[in-house]
Amino acid sequence: MVDLEIHRVRPDEAPALVAAGGQAGYIADRLARQTADRGLLLAAWCDGRPVGSVYLWLEDAEEPELREHLPGVPLITHLEVFEPDRNQGFGRELVQAGEHELRRRHFAVAALAVEYSNKAAVRFYERLGYQDWGRQFVDCVRRDWNEDGTSTDTPEKCFVFTKSLTEAVRD
Repeated sequence: MVDLEIHRVRPDEAPALVAAGGQAGYIADRLARQTADRGLLLAAWCDGRPVGSVYLWLEDAEEPELREHLPGVPLITHLEVFEPDRNQGFGRELVQAGEHELRRRHFAVAALAVEYSNKAAVRFYERLGYQDWGRQFVDCVRRDWNEDGTSTDTPEKCFVFTKSLTEAVRD
């Protein structure tokens, strides 16, 4: 396995993330939320270059159903591994690093949403121990960031998955 480093993204690392995966508006938004302590943007690095990222959403969920049924539960969002680094285990490592960070912050449960037609993502998260939350689909919003920094929102139906994070923290 390659030498992989996963850490909280620093503002000076934003240009490298944007060069690797685009989405300058998304990166700027998530770094602003991170600065306000409303979330945490993690990135995976191999030999000094970014191979992927994930965002831990620590503020109240945007979706009313999640706020009602999972109050205070952080969301693992926007997991992305950049081309050509997919299918090498980096996504799993990013999710596990996110879970570790959430445990360190004393969260007992994590949640995430997956667009209902994305069967590969459903299988991926199930392999990582996530389970369907046992309720109906949730109407989520997919936010696509434009090159000018604006965003376009598209509604999508999502499965919601949760996972217990109660194993001991190892720091």
